[in-house]
Amino acid sequence: MDENEFRGESSTDRIIQKIEEDPYGIEEVDPEKEKSMAEFLKTQEAIGINTAVVMFMVSAMNHLKALPIEKVKEIATEIAMQGIHGYSIDGTVYRLAHVPGKIFTGYEILAWYYVSWTIAMPDAVGMLGLDFGKEYDIAKELVK
Repeated sequence: MDENEFRGESSTDRIIQKIEEDPYGIEEVDPEKEKSMAEFLKTQEAIGINTAVVMFMVSAMNHLKALPIEKVKEIATEIAMQGIHGYSIDGTVYRLAHVPGKIFTGYEILAWYYVSWTIAMPDAVGMLGLDFGKEYDIAKELVK
């Protein structure tokens, strides 16, 4: 019997409490996800400016600028929820309910992720863990 069970708290109670505190698993530490993100960031550092991401951002900006901010927030949130377990740049494709008919590659969904958050929730962009600031600045200039 562990200390929590001694206090009358079962493992089921702890699981329910954990789900209530973090229903989407955002705070969970996933070593595989962290390793994958570290490899991705290392690759990005080696690439420098990722021109594909710039072009995907231009597409995202052109699509999102015509939408009300609430719709952009819905898209940003959907990308975040879908990406809780990470996005892959290995050829996997993704779809969004809020952008029907569009198929996204890994880099494309990450570009839309960054752009949608920059538009809808700019104060939270730093929490995304994506170093696409230079790409975003270039894309903004291209959209002007």
